[in-house]
Amino acid sequence: MKSKKGEVVELNSHRSGSTPKNGRVTTPLRKKRLFEEAIRNQRDLLDTDQDGKLSIDEVLAAGRRLGLSDEETKTFYDSLDGDHDGNLTETETKKSWTGSFLLFNIIVAPILLIVMSFILGGILVGVEGWTWIDGFYFIAQDVTCLANPLFAPDEKLATATELVQIIVSVIALTVSSAIVGISSLFSLSSDLPQKLGIIDSPSRGVLALFLIVPFGVCVFCVIIGGLLALMEGWVFDDGFRFIVQTVTGIVQPLTNRSPATHEGKLITIIFAVTALSFNSVVIGMIGAMAICKDFVYFFETKLGEIQSAAMGPLCPPKGKSDSADEERANAVLSL
Repeated sequence: MKSKKGEVVELNSHRSGSTPKNGRVTTPLRKKRLFEEAIRNQRDLLDTDQDGKLSIDEVLAAGRRLGLSDEETKTFYDSLDGDHDGNLTETETKKSWTGSFLLFNIIVAPILLIVMSFILGGILVGVEGWTWIDGFYFIAQDVTCLANPLFAPDEKLATATELVQIIVSVIALTVSSAIVGISSLFSLSSDLPQKLGIIDSPSRGVLALFLIVPFGVCVFCVIIGGLLALMEGWVFDDGFRFIVQTVTGIVQPLTNRSPATHEGKLITIIFAVTALSFNSVVIGMIGAMAICKDFVYFFETKLGEIQSAAMGPLCPPKGKSDSADEERANAVLSL
């Protein structure tokens, strides 16, 4: 089977964890994922009787093309057939696990960041003489790029601490990009453009990007800002402003407030990471819009034509340069 990039994907149906010719290990999990992707993407082609459902016989052919045994295909088929009626409906093959998206962005990603901050913060404990929790907050605020610090050192940082801070800043870029990238792979991010009907409708896409998403961000900030204000004893306006600057990454603070309690600081860290999920949703929307894909195709095509036109005079047709080199060589030998 060839992927979208022309990469050959081979599945060995005889043993799990086997190594195909391309050198990559094919695990049962990867087999199941490729099987489900094939079912979703080729549903109309596999539905030979056009009854809107996929029988096991229609799916077996797709499994064989993937290199799966019939037993593996039937196992994967049964895992999708929730009502076990022997037919896969469109709903069963196109699942959107909103819960997994929220679980990753609200729990898994923040926990990974907290663990990393504790480890790197521990390095600063010995260098600066801080408590472990101070080192943790110092690293966490750098990774999440908070406008108002959770911990502000009283003295100038040691050279070793500044070096750690530089390294953490570079790591933060990788971590935030990884969170956005992984979030965009979840079913919610990939299915949302189709549910909103923005794939072939530029007007709906603009409406979603500049009205629905900002509205969702504002609702998020109202709820979390109100919760933070309640925990810290602030007025609602301060809590709302603090969460807005945290979510949007505003450099110039909207408020001078900063959480004083450990609970408030922890909520700030968690939702600073969660805010990255909004980026993944926007990326998913833009990547799914046909007009954006048309623009990229037009840009790359025109750029290729311009490059070919510019390089054409500098690159003689194949064969001419070889004959010219031979003539010069013969001239030198005749001297």
